[in-house]
Amino acid sequence: MKNNQLRTIFIIAILVAGLVFALYISRRPQIIDKRALGTSEVDLVLVPTSGAITRGNLFSVDVAMKKTASRPIQVSGAESNLTVSSNLTVNTVVCLAPFDGLKVTTINGQQISILCTIPVNDSSKPPQTLATSNMPFARITLTVPSSAPTGSTATIQFTKTRVTEAGLPGQSPDVSTGGTNGSYLIVNPTATPTPTAIPTNTPTPIPTRTPTPTATRTPTPIPTNTPTPLPTNTPTPTRTPTPMPTRTPTPTSIPCPRGSYGNLDCSLNGCIDTADFELFRQAFGKAVSTLVIPLGQHTPDLLLDSSAIIDTGDFGVFSNNFGMCY
Repeated sequence: MKNNQLRTIFIIAILVAGLVFALYISRRPQIIDKRALGTSEVDLVLVPTSGAITRGNLFSVDVAMKKTASRPIQVSGAESNLTVSSNLTVNTVVCLAPFDGLKVTTINGQQISILCTIPVNDSSKPPQTLATSNMPFARITLTVPSSAPTGSTATIQFTKTRVTEAGLPGQSPDVSTGGTNGSYLIVNPTATPTPTAIPTNTPTPIPTRTPTPTATRTPTPIPTNTPTPLPTNTPTPTRTPTPMPTRTPTPTSIPCPRGSYGNLDCSLNGCIDTADFELFRQAFGKAVSTLVIPLGQHTPDLLLDSSAIIDTGDFGVFSNNFGMCY
């Protein structure tokens, strides 16, 4: 009898735990392969998408986004992971204005990772309204090695995409497609013909009369006053700010990995990305007491200080961890 009771209690505990986990998953943003997750309202493209590239030369490709939906869409950031074929060498990756606020770009061999956002508090660079034309947010510079086989195809392929919609309170949805890949034909450099030299007549030199030099008077130098150097001020050393301790979040029944570092949407991978940036941007400058934090999200009040608003101190914690995961 006692064993039956223990078995019943154990089964009930498992069912309750499963129900709590299911409720948590249903109330929080889902972490799935971004190529399949976005609402497919904004396409990520490479500019140019195709064309001929010459062995031994540099060339650049912009990563851009364009709207495919009919409704108006504003965005605050975009990100992508790309794989470059082995017959290309990746040189540099940079974020382009106005998406040069928080920016993290990495190159690991043939793998590229890009995260670019607008500034958090710059009225000259607000969330951008997308059109059906391309809006670049990053630029990749590459080299075609001289050893690359002529006639071979070089490719740049999206492996992850995200375009974060702005202006929806408490939300940061991904509106991206899986991305449109690029394909390029490698060609030989065009040979430049050597021009034939045309002989020219050499003129016979005409002797010139050497003039008799006239003696000139050497002027007496006038002494000049040597200015007394003025003492220069010794620059005052710049103070190194003392870092403030980070706030320890109040424990909740819902786990939020790295929430105190800026993982505001509490994604299970603990990454601080453009989705978290949009949530932080919405709260920046607001009083902490006025914030309503949805279930499954972390407060943007990241720094333990005397300020009662979401300010540059909180942004310092967020920006230092932007683009980082476990």
